[in-house]
Amino acid sequence: MATLLSACAPLKNSIGYTKNWNGSDVPGHNYATFDDFNGTQKFNLKLTGTGNFYFKQNTELRTGKLQLILKSPTRTIFSKDLQGAEIDSIQVDNSKNEQFQIILNADHAGGKVDFKYANLSSASKP
Repeated sequence: MATLLSACAPLKNSIGYTKNWNGSDVPGHNYATFDDFNGTQKFNLKLTGTGNFYFKQNTELRTGKLQLILKSPTRTIFSKDLQGAEIDSIQVDNSKNEQFQIILNADHAGGKVDFKYANLSSASKP
């Protein structure tokens, strides 16, 4: 029986699971709170225009490990291991009008993430 249980342990980690996930994925805004996030979550940015855009992150990691990646099919804008509370924003060159994705890789993470983004041509910045 011990062999069976130890054989199943890696399977649980590879599939991923989350305890108490509460969030949303809407154009210009992705956010979530979670207690025990294990695995990967991807958000596709739903940009409403073309060209460069602003990206703002407001994150809080209370427990575990959490990696944030912002990327397009051709390049990674940044990859960051989050720690504690962080607020940051950048302007992203999107002169090729690529599709972007936020990727979260978690290992027993507890906390919250809040991402806002808008095209530079938009009247208001996130």
